[in-house]
Amino acid sequence: MWTPTARQKLKSELKRLETWETSVPPRARRFRAVCAALRRQIEEAVPSWRLWVDGQVIARYGERVDRLDGVARAIANLEARTELLDSEVHRFSDTAKGNDAELEAWISGRCRDWLVGLGRLTETAERESDVYNDEVRFGQIEKEMRATREAVSLLREAQRIADALGADVRSAGLRGNLPQFRARLFANDAGAAWQEEIKASLQPLQTFEKRVQDPPPEIGNVGLILTELRGWSELLHEAEAEIERLEERRMVAMEGDDPATLAQRLLDEAKALRERLLALAERQRSEKLREIEDAMADLRQVCGDQPELDTRFAELRARPVTRPHFFHEWLGYFDRFQQRFHALAEAYVTILEARLRDIVDRVEKKLAALEARPLSEGVGTEAVLLRRQLHAFPSEPAAEEMLRLLRQGNRMEREVDALAVRAENELRELDELRETLSAQNAALQAEVQRTRGVSLKTGDLARPISRLARSVAEESLEERRRRALSLATELKTLETQFVQECRAHLDRQLVDLQRLDSLLRRASAAFPAAVMPSIADGASPHDAAEAMLDAGKLDRVLRQKARSVRRELEQRRQRAAEELAKLSSDDLTPVDRETAAQLTTDIAANLPGRPNAVMEHVEALTAIVARADEFFDGLLREQRSARNRFASLQKSYRRFNEEQLYRFCPELAHRVAALIYGIPEQPRHWGAVLHQLALAAQLFERIDKHARRLAADELYRAAEWLRQPSNGRSGAAQRQSIEETLAELDAWGLETLPPVALRVRVLGLYSPRR
Repeated sequence: MWTPTARQKLKSELKRLETWETSVPPRARRFRAVCAALRRQIEEAVPSWRLWVDGQVIARYGERVDRLDGVARAIANLEARTELLDSEVHRFSDTAKGNDAELEAWISGRCRDWLVGLGRLTETAERESDVYNDEVRFGQIEKEMRATREAVSLLREAQRIADALGADVRSAGLRGNLPQFRARLFANDAGAAWQEEIKASLQPLQTFEKRVQDPPPEIGNVGLILTELRGWSELLHEAEAEIERLEERRMVAMEGDDPATLAQRLLDEAKALRERLLALAERQRSEKLREIEDAMADLRQVCGDQPELDTRFAELRARPVTRPHFFHEWLGYFDRFQQRFHALAEAYVTILEARLRDIVDRVEKKLAALEARPLSEGVGTEAVLLRRQLHAFPSEPAAEEMLRLLRQGNRMEREVDALAVRAENELRELDELRETLSAQNAALQAEVQRTRGVSLKTGDLARPISRLARSVAEESLEERRRRALSLATELKTLETQFVQECRAHLDRQLVDLQRLDSLLRRASAAFPAAVMPSIADGASPHDAAEAMLDAGKLDRVLRQKARSVRRELEQRRQRAAEELAKLSSDDLTPVDRETAAQLTTDIAANLPGRPNAVMEHVEALTAIVARADEFFDGLLREQRSARNRFASLQKSYRRFNEEQLYRFCPELAHRVAALIYGIPEQPRHWGAVLHQLALAAQLFERIDKHARRLAADELYRAAEWLRQPSNGRSGAAQRQSIEETLAELDAWGLETLPPVALRVRVLGLYSPRR
């Protein structure tokens, strides 16, 4: 076999021998000596001066290593079982402490013997048969320890029941047998027969003892949990004072008036404390596993997969930690696994060094490239901190330290990459901010050009904004960002100023618009109220400019309407002048003649203001036309009122005559007729006859009341005369006619004057006798 190939094969065998240094306990001295001798033989098997080596020699060395590998696995397995039993022996030894000094000394001696026996296992193991013999001895020790522990538990239970029952006669037999039971235990004669005998003595007394003095079951549960809590406290170094306080309160609860309630409360608190300690143990376990898992990931990344290490780690992760002794065992397994991992890492120290140098070089280059770019204060500070961390790497770290540095280097490389992305994003954000500011400034200038009536004091920011795009070597990214934010603030101020100027300009426009709108609505009811534009709080420059433009459009529309209204008012003025010209002064009252003359003069006068002053013309025309309309409306109202009163008087006088009331005051009736019928059907002006109509109405009202009063008196006297039995009744037919007429008259009552026909019938019956 070619010498380099042989060396490679033997090197793999040497690595297998090296792994046994951590898995095989130090007390297996014989096995370690054989491994050391074999290692020396393998190292000397291939001299440097030989070019060829016999393949059978290499194969024999491989067989010897395989044989030792089986022995190493058996020793490791036995070692794991030995550690568990060792922990049980120590815990049993700890339980020996109490008031019984003799029993404590005997238990301590037995535990010491077992520990010595366990410590001698695998010392002389060289072959698998030797390991088998040690396993047999291990089984004997395990069986003795557990049997002894059971016997001690039974003896203590017997002593407890005897103490609880005291001088009760039922416990006399047990108290007499206790010295014998103790002597046989100390003589190592506590076998199955001894246990059956003591159980038979305890069984009838246990039921009686529970019935006589049976504390609440919660008290016992609290005691069990406190025992577990003490184990957790020793391992975690936590809650010692809390456990002691719970124990003191448990003793007080046993002597209290309501032990069940207090015990339940203590049980809840003890369970909560157990959960807290269990969570703490689980957290410590997770932290240790995460730390070693990260280191394994680093080792796997550098040196490839490690199947054996992964298998052991999986076994370590699968081990439970739900009890204190489980956690104690797990910590021991973790320490041995960590030692194994460190030994394996030392074997790959050369590869780790090369990989660490590569990571440091990459981080250096990426930091240099990052620092060459314009950076913000935050990115620059983090880059400086990363460089300091990189310079703090030790020059010659150990293998374990290298794994940590590799992990840190990978993290730093990721952070540098993240900083590079962040710096790029900040540059892009600055460019986007510049583009946004440029667009906002251009939009603002466009609105200024649209309005034309608003000017900005600071002018255009296009040039300062465009200078943000230039890369200045001596200017940092933070300074450029500050300039950009300052320009953004200035641009915001300009926009606010523009909106305020637009609002002030619009307020001035609205005064004229509202006046013109009100004037048009007074002049012509055909025009509805216009909707005035406004600039809301927080409006944008575009909204402000739109409001100003809308105001301009509304002004043009209203002025166009005003010109149309002016033409209409001119036509109405002309018609009013024509109507005034048609009126005759003889047809008007003196007041109306004076009003008509003044209107004629005002209508003929020239309009005030400039020739193109539409608003002034409309306002003047509106006042003149309104006065003319009011004058003509007054004339029409007078004519309508006089005509209605004239027709009403004629109708009332005709009814007066039809009711034959004129005969009571004929002279006055002729005077009223003269006043009424002396008015022509179409007078020249109805206002001239209003006085005559008023006199006729007043006189007619008086004679109407007087005539009706006289007619009622005449009718009353005739009816009274007819009611007398001796008057107007010459025959039966005549008497019946009188009765019917009087009944009809009574039906009308005293408040209303009966019709003419009924009055004539009554007076006809009365008049022949009068």
